[in-house]
This record gives sequence, C-alpha cells and structure tokens, in this order.
Amino acid sequence: MTPSVDWGYEPGRERTAVSTPAVGAEIAPTLRRAVGGFATRVVEYRPGPGQFSASGMFNNPARALGAPVTGTPDAPDNSKVVSLGRLGGSITLGFDGAVADLPPTASNPHGLDAIVFGNAFYVGGDPERWWAEAGVIEIARDIDGDGSPDGGWYVIAAPGRPRPRAVTRVYRREDFPAAQWPAWAAGLEEFQLSGYVAERVSGGPPIQVSDPIPAGLADATPMVLLGDTDADGLVDWPGVAPEMFYGRPADPFSVDPVTRWRGGGGGDGFAIEWAIDPVTGLAPSPRLGGFELIRVSTAAEGSVGLFGEVSTEVGGVSRVVAGPSADVADALGRPWPDGVVDAADLVAFVTAFAQGDVRIADTADGSGRTAGDGGGPDGFLDAVDMVVFLTAFVEGGAL
Repeated sequence: MTPSVDWGYEPGRERTAVSTPAVGAEIAPTLRRAVGGFATRVVEYRPGPGQFSASGMFNNPARALGAPVTGTPDAPDNSKVVSLGRLGGSITLGFDGAVADLPPTASNPHGLDAIVFGNAFYVGGDPERWWAEAGVIEIARDIDGDGSPDGGWYVIAAPGRPRPRAVTRVYRREDFPAAQWPAWAAGLEEFQLSGYVAERVSGGPPIQVSDPIPAGLADATPMVLLGDTDADGLVDWPGVAPEMFYGRPADPFSVDPVTRWRGGGGGDGFAIEWAIDPVTGLAPSPRLGGFELIRVSTAAEGSVGLFGEVSTEVGGVSRVVAGPSADVADALGRPWPDGVVDAADLVAFVTAFAQGDVRIADTADGSGRTAGDGGGPDGFLDAVDMVVFLTAFVEGGAL
C-alpha cells in the first residue's frame, strides 16, 4: 500500500504535496523539501498523443518535481509519475541553482551528476528482462533563470552506446481517439514533435539486459524503496532523507542486480560530460560545467497490447550527492549514515583515514570547503578531511 498524494499543479501556485501515510510507508515529501536536491519547476510539458498522457491519472507535470515515490524492481509505484506520450513527447524541468559537474570519486566512479527516475521494472520478476520505455535526456544552461536555454540544448549520449537519432513526427487528430489527444493541442488538427530515437530500445519494451545495457537514457532502470540499500524489497536504512538516498547514483554500466544500485535508489544517472551537440556530435566547447534545465522525451516508438503506446514516464530528477558526509556509518558499523555523527562514525573515519580509503570519508577539497559548500571531495583522505570530520563530530551534526 502506498501513500495517497495530491500533486496539485497549477501555474503560478506554490507546488506542494499533501500525503496520508500508510502502514510502513514514508510520508511523501513536500516538493520544496530539498531545495536544490530535486527539480523544482515545470518549464514546459508537451506530451505526444496517448492513452496515458491524456489521462488525468498520468498527465500532471508536477509529479516530475521533488522526490520520487517508488515501489520495488518487480512492482513500480505509479502514483507519482507523469507520462510523456508517444515519440517526441517531452517535459522540461528546472532546478534551483545549477547541477554541478562532479569529478569521479571512489563512491561515484563515473562522475555522474544527475538521476532521472521513472517506472521501469523487471518483467515477471526476471532481473535480466526490463520493461523500459526509454527516453532521451537533454540538458541546457539557464543562467538568467528565464526558462530558456542559454546556448542551446545538448543530448546525453553515454560512452560506448548508440547516439540518439534525431526524428520528427507529425500527429494528426484524425488518427487518434479523441481521448488520446493531448490537452495542450486541443485547438489543433495536427502538430509536429521533434525528438530522438534511442536505437538500443527503438522497438520498445521489454528489453533483454545484456552488454551494452541502455545507459544514458531515462526510464530504463528499475527503482527501489526509500532506504532499501540492496534492492531486496526490504527497508534497511529507515529514516534516510530522500535527497540523500535518491542522490546516490546507480552504476549505469553494471548488469549485476546487486552492485548496480550501490546503496541508492536506482533510476538512471548520467554525467554532464556525456553531453554532445545534437548536430555535430561533439562535446560543447567550452564545457558546460553544469546545467539548470533538463528535458526528457519519449525515445521509442510503438504500442504494446493493453499497455498502449510506448511512453516514457518521469517521477523525479535529482542531482547527485556531491560526496559522503562526515556521517558515514550507523550503529552497526555499516558504511551509510544514520543522521548523527557519533562514535560509530569516528571508528569508521579513523579506520578509513588509516587505510586511505576515500569511499566513506573524503568530505572536502583542498580549500577546506565541504561538499555542502560546493567544494566536494578531492579524491584524497587527508588532514583537511580530518578537520572537517572532527568539527562535525564535536558539533554532533552531519555535514
């Protein structure tokens, strides 16, 4: 059983979530709970035709804001996802402040910067077969905050994966039942959508997971319950903040059902450095360094029986947690936080410091700035980290 949530979205109105907790369920967070942690504004929602994108249950764009609400890899929770409709249908979201381009670290070896959450799942409980209605991700700068990209859009193309192919589709009202025509096109007899086809999954779900898996795409990777660090359907990190858990990226190149999630919530992480110019196929010059706008669009085409059109769903977008905090272990010594910097953290830190293990204690860069100040880890466990940790330990708070 999942919480009932009213994600009431009206342009110009503060976006909030009101929830009724169910047995064993976390209270759904307000959309402003983690300022800067999750996407906070809808810039544009332009879905393609479809039985879901035209349904009031799945066409509320505010569902893509804030933290996701998740089920298990076998059974996703669809109570907080928005459908993008057929090929080229899209949603554009904005962040409060730029999503930073993070360097690779031991805990984030691919240098991932953001994560898109959808409702992919294991087909029949088989971790080798995924129901993935994949979408293409684009990013852009919006330094002046007006909702328009500064310098154009860049497409995410993961290393070693097929480059998304640009396409245009014309949709005519006469070709669809009235109930499938999107609300934004109510006065139109036809319209055109430009988007991309993801060649790896162009035929639609389900897909057989093999090498290469569909890295760099949205709505391709199943998610796990808040606090389920090993994807077994059981919460073993109770009380963890959504921005911490869903800010820990899965490994987008791993097919191992255990190591892929890496103690986080799943979803599809990507790196800013994967962005390419859609025309030239080259990386932007100079490098983007960050982004404020993200656009996700349906990138597969077709219909699947009772499930109808292939349609990407989005339930949230998170920036990646910049690095581990001083709160590195719980009372049982496991290397994840319990919300308090205590003796267990001291033992874990001193052990890591002695061994030079940066996975759980590299908290600041050479300038002494903590991850929360935008400095982040520098890949070395050194005296700066010791000072940062001891300060947090004495003050009894997590960084």
